[in-house]
Amino acid sequence: MRHALINKDVLVVGFAMFAIFFGAGNLIFPPQIGLLAGDKWPIAMVALAIAGVGLPILAIVAVANAGSPERLFRPYARWFHPVFMATLLYTGSVAAIVPRTGATGYEAGVRVLLPDVDQAILKPVAIIGFFLIVLAFSIKKSKVVDRIGKYLTPALLILLLIVVVLALVNPIGTPTGGVDDPFYTAFTTSYQTGDVATGLITGAIFIAALAGRGYSTQKQRTLPLIGAAAIAFIGLMVIYGGLEYLGAQGSASFSADTDATVLLNSVVAELGGPPATAALAVAVLFATLTTAIGMATVIGEFTEELSRGKITYFWTILIITVIFIVQAMGGVSYIITFTTPFLLFFYPAMIITVILGLARKAIPNDGVWKGALIGASLLGLYDAAAFLSEEFAWSLPPNLVNVQQAIPLAAAGFGWIVPGIIGAVVGGLIWRFTGLPNSDDKRLSSNAPAT
Repeated sequence: MRHALINKDVLVVGFAMFAIFFGAGNLIFPPQIGLLAGDKWPIAMVALAIAGVGLPILAIVAVANAGSPERLFRPYARWFHPVFMATLLYTGSVAAIVPRTGATGYEAGVRVLLPDVDQAILKPVAIIGFFLIVLAFSIKKSKVVDRIGKYLTPALLILLLIVVVLALVNPIGTPTGGVDDPFYTAFTTSYQTGDVATGLITGAIFIAALAGRGYSTQKQRTLPLIGAAAIAFIGLMVIYGGLEYLGAQGSASFSADTDATVLLNSVVAELGGPPATAALAVAVLFATLTTAIGMATVIGEFTEELSRGKITYFWTILIITVIFIVQAMGGVSYIITFTTPFLLFFYPAMIITVILGLARKAIPNDGVWKGALIGASLLGLYDAAAFLSEEFAWSLPPNLVNVQQAIPLAAAGFGWIVPGIIGAVVGGLIWRFTGLPNSDDKRLSSNAPAT
């Protein structure tokens, strides 16, 4: 009976974990990764599996291992968690991820359904209308959208499974060409999903879900959590991997600079014709709408709590709605470019946090955490600056470039790894020989209940 109960819990929590990461706004990235990789799509798929699926799920496991998001970040500093999360939420969700849902809803939904309407008129009307709906439902905190989402997510999943099967049995082309660095390109493109941050933010949900099912200690949660993570990983890889392969099939027909939403619609059209394209457009439109409403609600509640009521939920929703509209009008490509330097800076820090969170019992002191964070973040800052220098045609100091290029793995795009390791060693030694206190000298007992 106990094994049956564990299996049931694994399925429920695993599908919930899958649903957290499965968003219509993210569907545009796997085909783009495949298109850029061309005949090197298997290498790119490995990178997608690590950065786009594995790390986000492991972020939840890291939170569960700590007991809560606050405890996970505590070795850095007690103030670090709210500051880091607020920064991620406002630079990521407010300025990019939620606006991208509206832009994707228009480009992959409304524009596809109404191709003959003047786009100069349709675009502002559709995007403003999209976010006015978000505003109305967010302010009311309506449960109607939640109920609709329960049907839309399975419908979109079934549709995409059909697309993946068709791509396997009736490929639209043979993968060809591709970038010289498919692994790095796929790895950093996967950053655009923002799902590692999602895992760090939502990890507490799954701790509470398992605790509510009787798994009150970390030891009791380990087995079902691993099983749930495996289910989510397999589900996401079937969809994302299939779409990545489909994008690779289009490498002979589409140029590397093809817009991500155009690519998604085009490859689906080649597979299933106008009916498939229309069905995908409707599903994406409503799925992005439900995602935007849910995220707007989270941002409103977080801001009200962070400001201790000085900025009310109502005014937060009004203000961020205006930001959503302005950003979404730039289009998906603009939003991706806008968010890239932020993601290049933040992602090494988030990856380091996940790794340390998974190995927290083996970490001797807080100096390891602080040193690793500083080392990785410095190179993340460099990568962000290098991206901006290319976008705005200005040069970084030659000496700085030479130092960065001398770092192992920098040529492959992962220059932050070695500084992170060195920072961890140096920080740990400083902490040990100076006797500086840890955030919790009891090392956060693994049996501590979630808070």
